[in-house]
Amino acid sequence: MRTFHFLTVLAVVSTVGLVGCGGDDETPSTTADTGTPATDTGTPATDTGTPATDTGTATDTGTATDTGTPPGDTGGDTAMPVVVNGCAEADYIDATTDAAKRKLDPWTTASGKQCIRIKKGQSFTWTPGGGFATHPLAPKDGTMPTPITSTTSGTTKSFDFPNEGTFGFVCTVHSVMTGAIRVVP
Repeated sequence: MRTFHFLTVLAVVSTVGLVGCGGDDETPSTTADTGTPATDTGTPATDTGTPATDTGTATDTGTATDTGTPPGDTGGDTAMPVVVNGCAEADYIDATTDAAKRKLDPWTTASGKQCIRIKKGQSFTWTPGGGFATHPLAPKDGTMPTPITSTTSGTTKSFDFPNEGTFGFVCTVHSVMTGAIRVVP
């Protein structure tokens, strides 16, 4: 194919060369070039195609693992409790049927870690030895939002737990005074 193009170009150049010589009378040509220079009047190419669309189907082949309580969780997942402030499921004291167990009185450094299980709708009471000025209560970790609020004054405070979940707490002065309230259905 390349040889054919070369021969075609050679033939065209030879013919133009003979015409440009003015014939075979050896007289120079006096004819002026009156042609118009070539101008590209074409339109540039435009892509008018439709963009490709992904019509594939994704398949989940992995296994999800719950590694904690996401923000905004209202605690409805009781199937796989999480460890909050060192409280694992086996650590919880069942206070669902005994109101006397739904309080820390007195709540002191000797109390250590406290893990209490109560039912949805029940309340829990803190009565720190020396009051909340000595042992300020604050929420720490677990399900959010939490009914436990920071408390720095007074001597007794109760919080209602209307939702299921695991709600952590701590004394902001003594980190050994920590634990969680596990609220079950």
